[in-house]
Amino acid sequence: MRKKFFTMLVTCAIVICFVGFDSMTAHADSINEIEPNNTKEEAQLIKANNQKPSDLPSEIFSAQIINGTTTSEDPDWYKVYLTSGTNYMSCNGNPYNFSIENESSSYYFQDKYWHSKQGITPYRLTIPESGYYYVKITGMTSTSSSYLFAIGGPTYDLGTIEVPSQESSITMRSGSRTETANFRLANNNTIPRDAIVYLIRMDGLTTTSAKAVSVSNNQGNTISLQQYVWQKNGLATLNMEARDNWRATFTYHKNTTFTPTLVIRYVYPVIE
Repeated sequence: MRKKFFTMLVTCAIVICFVGFDSMTAHADSINEIEPNNTKEEAQLIKANNQKPSDLPSEIFSAQIINGTTTSEDPDWYKVYLTSGTNYMSCNGNPYNFSIENESSSYYFQDKYWHSKQGITPYRLTIPESGYYYVKITGMTSTSSSYLFAIGGPTYDLGTIEVPSQESSITMRSGSRTETANFRLANNNTIPRDAIVYLIRMDGLTTTSAKAVSVSNNQGNTISLQQYVWQKNGLATLNMEARDNWRATFTYHKNTTFTPTLVIRYVYPVIE
């Protein structure tokens, strides 16, 4: 379908529909539909999505998002190289029909995307062998409508959880060099599966409540938080699971009592 939207409008739609950042701006690698692509033989060549957890908290990430317009009489075809194993068709935008097949059509998958929930709807694909596959997008009605999708690896989103310590309040005394607090998240089902920590912050402290604060988990990681602000960013490359039990160690600075709250920001694959 020929473009009926300015690139600026399409880009804005992508940012709103595909990412749910707290206060960050992200720019996907947006690929516009190019006509003619109305038949399998005219399929537009695109790249498989290869977004990684460490990409998302930064300003630019590598999600390969395809956007176009279609009707029930005007299908759009795309050609993409997929590796064998688990892949995802991640859909957003207006409702549409889609199908995926290989060169010989021996592999065929089809479904309908209804836009029944906020954000991305992923469809799990089991690709039998690596090679080129064809994606066909068709509108639900004869009225032109826009669509968004990514195919290949999963797309990622962000989340935050705050948890008070098991001990409630912590009292620092001059006779004790350190005090500890525990935070139980190993069995917290509100955290998405495979969520990876990218930021840790300790709330409930003033700048002088402690001389130092470190946080450790059951995986054997120990993170020293930045003094005074009591947080550490850029942790996604450590692949620390958010669903874990955490222990904070506070180093004595003065006699005081505070109620610590562990804040974890995480990145997770949208796979369900």
